[in-house]
Amino acid sequence: MAEIDPVLAEVLAPVREKIASLDAEIVELENQLALKREELRPYRRVLTAANGQKPGPRAKKSQKRLGRDAVEETDAQIRKLFGDGTEFTATDVYRNWTPVETRLGSDRITRATRELHSVGVIRLMRRGKGGSTIYRVVDS
Repeated sequence: MAEIDPVLAEVLAPVREKIASLDAEIVELENQLALKREELRPYRRVLTAANGQKPGPRAKKSQKRLGRDAVEETDAQIRKLFGDGTEFTATDVYRNWTPVETRLGSDRITRATRELHSVGVIRLMRRGKGGSTIYRVVDS
């Protein structure tokens, strides 16, 4: 990085200090805001209960979109492992994934199998014990 002219550095020093102090003030105000919101929450609950209203629905957690490459990798593994018509679950795909070093996480595999089912690559055969979903590869 090129050296800054000492005169210019001297002129910019108060600007940098002001930016640092404003950033610190913003952080402090955001912390105060979070505390005030936390303090306000029980009072709102009391008013809601007094009006006979039930609490509103909770916001759903947003899930990141699953990349096409993850779906394609999962499809390739499913066809390699269960392409002969064997029934399987997403957990079976996770446990039998080879090589293990390239294995995706279990959540990503589960979401990828749901995506493959929604596009018709695999068929839902039945629900297993404990609520597991049992699939089979569709002959193409």
